[in-house]
Amino acid sequence: QSNGSEYVICTKDGAQVNRHTFYNAFNRLLTHSQLISKGDSRGVHSLRHTFATMLFENGCNVKVISELLGHSSTKTTETVYIHVIQKLKAKAINDLDKYCG
Repeated sequence: QSNGSEYVICTKDGAQVNRHTFYNAFNRLLTHSQLISKGDSRGVHSLRHTFATMLFENGCNVKVISELLGHSSTKTTETVYIHVIQKLKAKAINDLDKYCG
């Protein structure tokens, strides 16, 4: 709880959390949740990437994803997430073979 602090994430007394402290706590949480292996690390920005990837994988339109991420054009989104798009294209071709074979 922020207890009236101006910070969303703060110490018990309402002070700003040191970014290294937050980063370490975030990675302990990921490790404890078995989302990463012990010794691995992720930045908080990885949550944004996971969000976009999950939207792609569930069929969300690239224009919608681009707008949600605040990108000025879909080209930016497509460039950053090209690996996901390629994977979805391969799945679509594979699925097509199932239905035509």
